Amino acid sequence: MSDSTPPRFALPEGWLRSTLAGLEAAVLSWLIAALGGIAIYTLPGSAPGLGEARWTSAVTVATGWWWTAFGGEILLQDGTYSIAPLGVTLITALLLRGSMRRVEARSPALAAFSIAGFFVSTSLLSLMVPERTAPSVFGPL
Repeated sequence: MSDSTPPRFALPEGWLRSTLAGLEAAVLSWLIAALGGIAIYTLPGSAPGLGEARWTSAVTVATGWWWTAFGGEILLQDGTYSIAPLGVTLITALLLRGSMRRVEARSPALAAFSIAGFFVSTSLLSLMVPERTAPSVFGPL
């Protein structure tokens, strides 16, 4: 008779670093869009049409634009905007690949943690977009 112990569930080594790699890629790509929105907001500083505009609204618009790169949709007065800026998607994919290479996420389990970290962080950042559609939260998957 062999005494077999039940298998234990154990997280793979490096799971936290892999999760942070996904978070890092999402936040860095969002920062590129947000800083671009702020830069565009500050360029026409003396424009009379920007009297009531705030930098926070520029970041909100830039976040909505960034959100569409992952399959998100934004509700507008006349319809839904869902055209994906593929350059942002490509930059984000390269950032995620670089982050995963840096933390050496070579196994499928570690890659899944990176993707989960990316999904959670993009979903949390999408909360800044006030007029998003609910099903588009699953766009980053």
